[in-house]
Amino acid sequence: ALIHQTEVSWDVPLNPTTTFKIGQVVEAKVHQLDFSLERIYLSLKEITPDPLTESLEAVIDDHSVSDSTLEAERPEVEWADLELLVNELRNYEGIELVTKGRFFLSPGLTPTFQVYMASMFKNQYKLLAQEVVVQTWLSTEEMKHAILSRIALQPPFASTQEQMSSGTSTFVIRWVNFLTMLVALVVMGYGVWMSTHHDSCQKSLTLPIIGLGSLIFIISVLGFVGALKQNCLLLWTYLIMLCLVLVGILVFTVFVFIVTNDGSGHSVAGLRYKEYQLQDYGSWFVTKLNNTHNWKHIRSCFVKAETCHSLPKRYKTLKQYKLAKLTPIEAGCCRPPSQCGYPAVNASHYDLSFHPISSNKDCKRYKNSKAIKCYNCDSCKAGVAQYIK
Repeated sequence: ALIHQTEVSWDVPLNPTTTFKIGQVVEAKVHQLDFSLERIYLSLKEITPDPLTESLEAVIDDHSVSDSTLEAERPEVEWADLELLVNELRNYEGIELVTKGRFFLSPGLTPTFQVYMASMFKNQYKLLAQEVVVQTWLSTEEMKHAILSRIALQPPFASTQEQMSSGTSTFVIRWVNFLTMLVALVVMGYGVWMSTHHDSCQKSLTLPIIGLGSLIFIISVLGFVGALKQNCLLLWTYLIMLCLVLVGILVFTVFVFIVTNDGSGHSVAGLRYKEYQLQDYGSWFVTKLNNTHNWKHIRSCFVKAETCHSLPKRYKTLKQYKLAKLTPIEAGCCRPPSQCGYPAVNASHYDLSFHPISSNKDCKRYKNSKAIKCYNCDSCKAGVAQYIK
């Protein structure tokens, strides 16, 4: 970054007669106190025209000086390539001595790197950015050539706007992922709690829950640590994993939409709920539900949960039961299909002495036993499919 300081210090040779006039009021700042020599060194400010500007000679200038109000300040770190510049100049033939001076940050000029050269004495030049004092017998043009030929100058700092944007984005990434980590810990904790406090039916859900929580936690840790340490490798890993998760969610959403798009209930005269048929659903659903192992596990869960046991408690009379609005699982698993023609005695019992008027296989599968009901019926599988949908 080019340093264009509005202060005029005495290390720049000036002709006072061309700069100051009798009666002129100028600002001064105490620059240094020398108690041994009993001297006070002052820097003069706000002089118009600015003699420092006239003493600077452009070597590399991608942008003109924006204004003359830039203030010198001491940042946390100096220009990263400063040592490289100093070493290159020291090795250049004709340069006798290179030393570092003060370091300044000029925020208004940081989008590109600029080097200006100020003559100090006959054989000394000052390169303004980090002050680098070069003692040489080279001429001005030869000195310019030395700078241009020995090092490729890169922008040492991002612009103020870029720094603010980067700082804001890392702040957001850091705290969003911190909150996500907390949510992931809660999800994993809930999964562990389910695995120790519930039966085998609900325990089957614990592994996916813990796995999901662990994945979210790992991604959040990568994002949080990467933003905190500004580690590019961690941030890239975080972004890649996040993209993969988003793609996975998109694929899963499309898949679920396809497999659940089919299937709808059938209205039955005199009933407030619909009945569902397994053949109305997609082949993927039918295959999974007809799998003996899968359905055996689902059926055992219905029996343990006493899914149909609550119907007589909710509907005490036959009239209430006939006017009830049953769920897809209750309609398909707790009663025979209406086309069987079995008359209902109450909410949990049907008169099976009547010969079924339909050839539907579910009519023979239904039993009044609490452990059997219509849990082996296709209508029950269809109710589960509708519930999942």
